[in-house]
This record gives sequence, structure tokens and C-alpha cells, in this order.
Amino acid sequence: MSKTIYIKTELTGGTVDALDGINGSLLNNEDLALVCVSNMFYVYLNNNNSTMTESNPTIIVPDNNPSNNRWYLQVNNTQTAY
Repeated sequence: MSKTIYIKTELTGGTVDALDGINGSLLNNEDLALVCVSNMFYVYLNNNNSTMTESNPTIIVPDNNPSNNRWYLQVNNTQTAY
């Protein structure tokens, strides 16, 4: 099964630019997401076998069709260079 890398500019809000705006039915286990929000850079890995509660920014749950998909924070950096 192929993996997808998503690039987003928001963590939550359910919009097309937000990590939680990715429809859970599209996600594969271990898909990767790169998110840059207000000079903060985050790297997330999807786990499709989790029922943990959302805890921003550590765990992000898709707004649509979440099933058991959870985005888990892997790395964050408090300052990005532009």
C-alpha cells in the first residue's frame, strides 16, 4: 500500500488547509503530514489503529470519517526559517 505525504498550514479547523480537514477515509497507516503554522513546523504520522482522544497539538483526529485514524506528532520546531 502506498504512503502519502500531506502538506498543510493549519492543525485544526476542518478546512482544506487543516490537518484535521483530511478525510479519514483517504488515510493509510503511516501516512506523513508536514504542517507549518505561524513559524512552527510539525511532522505527523498517521496511525489507523488508535482511538485516542484529540489533544492538540500532540494528537489530531480527522473531522470527517475519522474511524481509528489519529495523527501523532513526531517532531516540532518552534522556529522556522523563511
